[in-house]
Amino acid sequence: MTQPPRHETEREVIVTDRSGSGAGMILGVILAIAAVVLVVWLIFGMNGDGETADVVPDDVNVTVDVEGATGDEG
Repeated sequence: MTQPPRHETEREVIVTDRSGSGAGMILGVILAIAAVVLVVWLIFGMNGDGETADVVPDDVNVTVDVEGATGDEG
């Protein structure tokens, strides 16, 4: 048996030059790595030596000298 001839329609093929897409991909990867490094830096602290700033010092000495105060007011 023979197959009937197929009717093929003409199709237009458009080929575009995509030489610039590699640079965009490289830039995207670099920006993604920079974002991850920034997040890690913000989470684990900005100092690389492990020292942190003292918000409340260990030795708090407060001397209040008020003249004329008896402490039994009220």
